[in-house]
Amino acid sequence: MLLSSLCSLYRLRINQWRTTSELEEIQRQKLVRIIRHAYEKVPYYHRLFDSAGVAPDDIRTVDDLRKIPVTTKSRLQELPPDEFLAGGVSVDSCIRLRTSGSTGKQLDIFLSQKEKTFLDLVWARAYQENGLKLRDRRLVLRSFLRPDPPAYWFEYLGIMRRKYEYLYDESTDTLETIRRIKPEVIVSYPSLLKLLALELKQNPQAPVVRPRAVFTRSELLNLADRDLINAAFGVTLSDMYGSQEFGCMAWECERHEGYHMNIDTTVIEFIKDGKTSASGERGKLICTALHSYTMPLIRYELGDVGVPACRQCSCGRGLPLLENLEGRSDGFVQLPGDIIFTAASFSLIMRDIEGIKQYRIEQEKLNELTVYIEKGRNFSSGVPGQIEATITKHLDRDIRVIITIVDSIPTDQSGKLRAVVSKLPVTL
Repeated sequence: MLLSSLCSLYRLRINQWRTTSELEEIQRQKLVRIIRHAYEKVPYYHRLFDSAGVAPDDIRTVDDLRKIPVTTKSRLQELPPDEFLAGGVSVDSCIRLRTSGSTGKQLDIFLSQKEKTFLDLVWARAYQENGLKLRDRRLVLRSFLRPDPPAYWFEYLGIMRRKYEYLYDESTDTLETIRRIKPEVIVSYPSLLKLLALELKQNPQAPVVRPRAVFTRSELLNLADRDLINAAFGVTLSDMYGSQEFGCMAWECERHEGYHMNIDTTVIEFIKDGKTSASGERGKLICTALHSYTMPLIRYELGDVGVPACRQCSCGRGLPLLENLEGRSDGFVQLPGDIIFTAASFSLIMRDIEGIKQYRIEQEKLNELTVYIEKGRNFSSGVPGQIEATITKHLDRDIRVIITIVDSIPTDQSGKLRAVVSKLPVTL
């Protein structure tokens, strides 16, 4: 089993250096196979294709995917498992993953053991390309207690070992734990690493923490937090993008010029107003898994928004670039006049205001924003007024800004911190 996994990982690492056209042909061949399988084996997709007047032979390229209607998480939630699982698959024989529920909607994802191992190897490719070695100790920091995933058998041999710690466990000094464990690699949410970085910056007596590599994932990473984390840990962190449904979808290489999209494992479409977005243009991510035969996901609306790049990375890899991630489709603020502000825009607005540990901006009305603030070092009575004035100035609109001081910023069900949440429909 180990030999088989190492061979698969080797092929994945070779793939990234193929030309983009070669990778697109690999993607096309895998797409044709998964489309036929979904039509022949999965009742939901059989009906969906028939209702759209589409046959498997009609889908020969990625562009042909637009003939197939988009599938949403809500639609799959309405169905019993035997409707979206391949025929003959028993739920009891599957590995079950659950989506994070950052939108309040959770969905169970079913995989075979082989598929789960493959998704782990796709993550491993991204980690290894950024310095992870097979025998490294990898510390995964979480925001709340939950059962640790079972260790793989090869971890008992000292290969790709993982240890989990919880930042808000009051019985544990996290920095002291990191110093004691001496992990070569740390993996966590940007918001958690930011809190540790602030503690290191503000407390000269804190234990020195110097991992060889730091990886962030699961949340948007803004430039200010990236710089803070890099300085505190003495590294150049690598950011990754993935989901429970598709595994690792895109990742930064050592050049940090964007995110390499894993087009050899996933089809990622960028859709704006029902059409394919142009390079450099924001679009909703519609994704197709190329290795999920147990529970196929064809043109699945992930709920995220990103911008495809119009250039190649200077590293020479053929995996095309995602310019940047802009968050979830409800993570934008739409103002009068159809002006849209992203979470990244607000991070630039807020970054020069001292005294803020964390913040969250919520929108329930078109002309009103509520800003929740968790006090940080150097907080003063003038900070709320400064926040209100700064936001009003940058938005350049007649917007009411309500400042609310809270003890802590709430995370969503998955433990992620979302800096911007709008409860209004946003046109993308």
